[in-house]
Amino acid sequence: MIGNEGHRVNRTSESWFKTPAFHIAHATIEDLEGGVDGRNVFNMKIIHCFTPETPHSSHYMFASARDVRIDDAELTRMSFERSRSTFLEDDAALELVENCWKHEDSSDYEELSVLGDRAGLQMRLIISRRSAAEERARVGNMRAATARNQAIAAAAD
Repeated sequence: MIGNEGHRVNRTSESWFKTPAFHIAHATIEDLEGGVDGRNVFNMKIIHCFTPETPHSSHYMFASARDVRIDDAELTRMSFERSRSTFLEDDAALELVENCWKHEDSSDYEELSVLGDRAGLQMRLIISRRSAAEERARVGNMRAATARNQAIAAAAD
């Protein structure tokens, strides 16, 4: 879409998350065959934000930016439509998954992941580890509080 169709490129993608509901993706594209308008390195970002609406629905917002052909309104429109259609495909798939979870009480689902899922899976692993650490700390604090209360009660007797 930026004008280098058919060129060989190197693409580097990175992802960051601040919370499970706020995700930033960054791509750098290095054109190996001359580039566009005298440039051969291009950057693109997309921000994904989610917020729950109900136990079974969420609001999803996204924004994207690029540093190539930034004044090209048609490219902006095409880029938005491509992103929107992609996310609507994701929405349809997620609706099917949600329906299965709502109507099935089986927990023997097998998750299938592809290379593109790697960042999301790593995020889920980090969140799972942090959640487990928080739970261990909470239980430890409760035990310490119970021991203090028992000590105070014993001293009062």
